[in-house]
Amino acid sequence: MLRTLALVATILMVAAGCDKKTRDNIVEGYVELIDKVSGVAEKGKPLPVALTSLEDEPPMLFYVFGKRTEPRLVPVAVLQQGKLRRVVLNGRGWREFTRTYTARGDTLLLFQDGRRVGTAAVRRSMWDGDSAVYSLPNCQLPLPLSLVSLQGELTGSKVTVEAFASNRHLGRLPEEVTLSPAQVEKTGKDIGLLVAAKLGMSPESIDSLYASTTAVPTGHPERPTLVINMLDPALSDTTKKDDLRQVFIIADAGPFGYGPTFWHFRRGPRAAVQFRRYVDHLDVDGDGYDEIILEAWYPGRQGAFFIVLGQRPAVGGWEERYRSDQDWCQDKLFAPPPAKKK
Repeated sequence: MLRTLALVATILMVAAGCDKKTRDNIVEGYVELIDKVSGVAEKGKPLPVALTSLEDEPPMLFYVFGKRTEPRLVPVAVLQQGKLRRVVLNGRGWREFTRTYTARGDTLLLFQDGRRVGTAAVRRSMWDGDSAVYSLPNCQLPLPLSLVSLQGELTGSKVTVEAFASNRHLGRLPEEVTLSPAQVEKTGKDIGLLVAAKLGMSPESIDSLYASTTAVPTGHPERPTLVINMLDPALSDTTKKDDLRQVFIIADAGPFGYGPTFWHFRRGPRAAVQFRRYVDHLDVDGDGYDEIILEAWYPGRQGAFFIVLGQRPAVGGWEERYRSDQDWCQDKLFAPPPAKKK
């Protein structure tokens, strides 16, 4: 182990005094060394089956976020055989990933509200320059983050941006939402009250929640999906530790009007309650129906993750199709299993 540390220190000292091209080659060698020492891969040998194959440049889904003046981009999932999967790579693999998808000057397609709205051009890749775009404490494999510039017709806040991007065309032309804002609000409120009552919540408890309803065109003409979020206002009060609540509902039109087709209810202490919010919709798998993308988080923990819900046209309702990793540090994926207790 001491010999390995000494070798790493020597590599880094040599790299510091070289030009960029030579330095990049030395760093590549360092990455190969880390992979080899950790038992993940060896140069010249094929990647283990568990690692994501980048052969033929499979479609990737990226999340675009941050200030409009300095948007950022991070990978969310790979699309394999019509399904979203986690991107699992070692150090060498992530370097190849950035060269393939997010090298400086690369352009990705930008999506928002279920349709293509422009492009995202990479200004700086994760390992451009003398240092990485960011780092995490005690982490050798942080998820690669890129700085991008956006072109297109983006909606939402004038200060921040939130969208998705890909190296392939995704989505479709969403149908027009025919319900008026008043109809959306009233229907969402009625369904929210119905579900909350079924969950045993009192009228006073229901009234204390902040409620909002969003109409989302998911592939059913003149029948948008309704996303209803009933959120505890105490979520923003960090001094309140117990009894936080959320009722998150998806409703769709049926033969007898709108009814709930999916819901998520949580109540309990801050550290244990998983909250969710609606982010966007997009036909990721190309089946003609949009998936709904949610962000989920625990107020008492660091980090958030994405949950992608897909429709079940044959039987109705929604189901979870994908869940991203909450931890942006990938080290744990390659950590040796804990020793068995004797």
